[in-house]
Amino acid sequence: MSIGGSSSGIRFSGLSSGLDIDGIVSQLMRLESFPIQRIQNQQALLEARQEGYSQFRTRLNSLGASLSSLNTAGSFNPAKAGSSDATIADANAGSSAVAGSFSLRVDSLAQTHKVSSAAQASVGDSLNQNGTFILNGKAIAVTEVDSLQQVAAKINSASAGVTASVINGGQGQAFLTMTSAKSGVANAIQASDLTGSVLQSIGLFSGTAAVRDSGTGNQAISSGFSSATAILSTQLGSEKTGVFSINGTDVAVNFATDSLQTLADRINSAGAGATATVVAVTESGATKHRLQLTGANLNTALSDPDAMLGALGILQKPATTPLTSAADARYSLDGLSLTSPSNTITEVVPGVTINLKKEGTTTLNFTRDNDKVKQTIKQFQTAFNDVVGFVRENSKYDKDTQNSSLLFGDSNLAAAEAALGNMVFADVGTGTYTNLTQIGFGLDSDGKLKLDESKLETALTQNPDAVRSLMMAAGSSTNPNLRFVSASNKTLPSPASGYSINITQVATKSKLTANEVPTGPNSGGEVLTFGGSLFGNASLTVTVDSGSNLSDLVNKINGDSRFKDLLVASIDQDGKLSLEAKRWGAAGGFTLVSNLEGAGTSGVGLAPTAYTLGVDVAGTINGEEATGNGQFLLGKTGNSNTEGLQIQYSGTTTGAIGNFTYTRGLSQSLLSQIDLFTDGVNGQLSAASKSIQDQIEDMTTRIKSMTDLLAIKEVTLREKFGRMEQLLGQMQSQGAQLSAALQK
Repeated sequence: MSIGGSSSGIRFSGLSSGLDIDGIVSQLMRLESFPIQRIQNQQALLEARQEGYSQFRTRLNSLGASLSSLNTAGSFNPAKAGSSDATIADANAGSSAVAGSFSLRVDSLAQTHKVSSAAQASVGDSLNQNGTFILNGKAIAVTEVDSLQQVAAKINSASAGVTASVINGGQGQAFLTMTSAKSGVANAIQASDLTGSVLQSIGLFSGTAAVRDSGTGNQAISSGFSSATAILSTQLGSEKTGVFSINGTDVAVNFATDSLQTLADRINSAGAGATATVVAVTESGATKHRLQLTGANLNTALSDPDAMLGALGILQKPATTPLTSAADARYSLDGLSLTSPSNTITEVVPGVTINLKKEGTTTLNFTRDNDKVKQTIKQFQTAFNDVVGFVRENSKYDKDTQNSSLLFGDSNLAAAEAALGNMVFADVGTGTYTNLTQIGFGLDSDGKLKLDESKLETALTQNPDAVRSLMMAAGSSTNPNLRFVSASNKTLPSPASGYSINITQVATKSKLTANEVPTGPNSGGEVLTFGGSLFGNASLTVTVDSGSNLSDLVNKINGDSRFKDLLVASIDQDGKLSLEAKRWGAAGGFTLVSNLEGAGTSGVGLAPTAYTLGVDVAGTINGEEATGNGQFLLGKTGNSNTEGLQIQYSGTTTGAIGNFTYTRGLSQSLLSQIDLFTDGVNGQLSAASKSIQDQIEDMTTRIKSMTDLLAIKEVTLREKFGRMEQLLGQMQSQGAQLSAALQK
């Protein structure tokens, strides 16, 4: 008799019949599960096929990446740098460098400023000093218990562009050294005692203070500050008040309330025989503001009893023990004398970095690096062959074993190989070379690309521009005001006659003109606030110095690094302030507001009455819609021929202004083919993978349904066998009873 079922978890099988009921049911269910196993096997094959598509997509994307590299102008214009004496100087050349040769003479190298204290008792004993000193615009407080080690730690944590170290030479021979983080005269350490005499007492800076930076003569220039209008205490870290004098005239300073600009205004209104201005300069990519005093004999004219000028970096005592002086590198390039704050020179020769190493003379040569071009082309060859190899390996069929590879017979792989194979040797472009065979390419017996490197080297040497035209997408026009910018995989080659360009609106710049000619110098207190999309919708302010005229304001705006790439100021023919954006189109829109507007006070930067917002270029390419952005026209998404084609129009006339010829080149042609397969939405591989995924999900649903039915069937079988056991048990019991009755 069998007791229990699938829900009880306890089974007694075959007690009456002697049959292995569990074994029988298990075997029956195993037979019933064969259809599920077949579906699961099919599902596993589909998943493997899907993974195969993923691997194929990866190889196609790698081929696309190599083609994108070939479609970059810099890939065909690399320069190789060489030096006749690399111990004196060497160089690195970027993609924008051009071939050439330069004679270089290094007269002296740039040096970092390094100073030492006088000998102290030890590095760990307290110095018994109490005071605050300013180091490169950072206030550093020292207490009586601080040792040389603790002072060094405070300097290093101040992020003042100075590294402090201690030297322990034994008792009575302990030293503190300070080294500027950057070389060059402009990066010399600025240090001054503000309260107390820490720097002087330990022998770092002492003696008579003098003008630290004299500029171009008759000047005294402060350290650089992050803002011209922010309160000085927020930048210096000190709220000290004090007085300095110019030619005997006192000027009061309060770091807690003064900014560089208000201090400059106070100096100018004091009538002390010196003019103060705040100048903006770019240092290491950041805008710094400096207070500049201009006047005669400033070294003797300035007096600083409260160390306020020292804190600003205008005056400084000399280093007691200079270890190395701050110095700019001095060198000449082709006989032109030049200087640099660094021994690494990046801007003198476009696209070239020169590294000065020691004094002497060398010749720097920059030549075309054909090896690098060949490397880029061979990367394309490798990626193409990887695609072909994958297709061949996964499409094999062994007629002897009748075993086939995972993707044997797959139409997508076959289509991709055929499309790429047909395109790779198609005639493209209009230059001297229109086919890969002309620069050394061919096919081997496996359908992979082979390359005659000597033939490619000859082509690159004799006609590099023709090789570039073969490989790259290009555009041209008989109208010199039309320039090719870029294209996409969706852009089709133009007919030989080109795409017609029709301009309905030329791009203009935003321009503003003040409402009237200033009647005289600024009476003081005028602040101009600029805003708008040209400035990223941020606000920039310019303070008009007291006594300034319109020419002063124009020079101030044009000399401000914040405006140099965005805006140009001038005086128009009527004597009014004129401002024009450097950026074309609506993105160059800006606003200007003067705080004196409507106040009845004289100013030079008055509110505008004539303002013209710049407009974007508008027109069509090949009769198809294009989007304007400044001077750039871009073929709209969905255009049959010109989607993604971007050209620049710098002309001033409208209408049919000419035709534009576009050729894809090999790179863009192959990229367009690859996109047909790899596009995430409409690509053939995406569609095939989605179809497989749909089948896998459908099979998962079927497997679950069949599994549920088998579970029900198993319960039913066990119930039937259970009833059979019960009947057999009853019959056996009745038989036993009958047998016992007959025996009586």
